Amino acid sequence: MKIKFVAFNESILNKTYEWLQDYEICSLIDANPVSLEVQRNWYDELPNKPDYYIKGIMCDSKPIGVVGIKHIFDNTGEYWGYIGEKEYWGQGIGKLMITEMIKDAKDIFGLSMLTLKVLDNNSRALGLYKRMGFIEVKKNAKSILMRLEI
Repeated sequence: MKIKFVAFNESILNKTYEWLQDYEICSLIDANPVSLEVQRNWYDELPNKPDYYIKGIMCDSKPIGVVGIKHIFDNTGEYWGYIGEKEYWGQGIGKLMITEMIKDAKDIFGLSMLTLKVLDNNSRALGLYKRMGFIEVKKNAKSILMRLEI
């Protein structure tokens, strides 16, 4: 299995639309299904969002997920990502995603901290983030704010 992080493009955009129609995925990442029009408008606005960074995740030649950093400001950004192709869940790709974004956060943006929000019912992601060194900062009714000094 060869995992690569690539520039986000229309092919991956089309897959994200499919993934964001899946109730299970949406329930794990706290998202709502989106229309094609909303997804297209979001994509068209990406060049105007300097505080938003996104990469596609490929396994061989198949798009399997997306990952990025948003709310980039001063020395901090918010990590986010998901694997949309469920057959790739539980195979260690999440660790590669975080490692790639830590590298990009430092090398491209000069960040010294990443934050993230995770739903408290997403135990697999929560466990991964803790193993990667993220610490819990704040907890509310359904999510946990975490941070990592990089």
